[in-house]
Amino acid sequence: MAGKDALSYALKLLGIRDYFTEELRFKTARKFGEDEADKAVEALRGYGYLDDERAAANYIRLKLLSGYGPYYISGKLYERGCSVSAGDIIKKAGEEGIDLEEKIKSLAGRYMAGENPDPYKAWLKCMAFLRGRGYPGWLCDKTVKKGDFER
Repeated sequence: MAGKDALSYALKLLGIRDYFTEELRFKTARKFGEDEADKAVEALRGYGYLDDERAAANYIRLKLLSGYGPYYISGKLYERGCSVSAGDIIKKAGEEGIDLEEKIKSLAGRYMAGENPDPYKAWLKCMAFLRGRGYPGWLCDKTVKKGDFER
């Protein structure tokens, strides 16, 4: 059985938000040491409270609905100790019924709505914004055309 304090602390953290195994182990180890953190994490996995696949699926769904693209989400998941490819995220979007092209069009609308003295520059800014949000270039090019910015 894990140390009661370490287990209580890890459980408290999980009550606030979903954590990935490595994240929770790291946070608990800073306070209680590696051995206690490992015991606490294994106990929580045994109880079914700690599930990386479920946490990743929830995170992916939340970020997709918030307008972030597959590359951004994949990078953030990697930082949190979970490796999921952008291709898998695109598949997950399809399974969840989230249309990435519609998300791109919605985000691009803010660049099309204003007065654009130079449509090409507006298109470039829009594409840079979408790429920064983590959308693949091929999907952005397919969805948003240069002609969309001309008046």
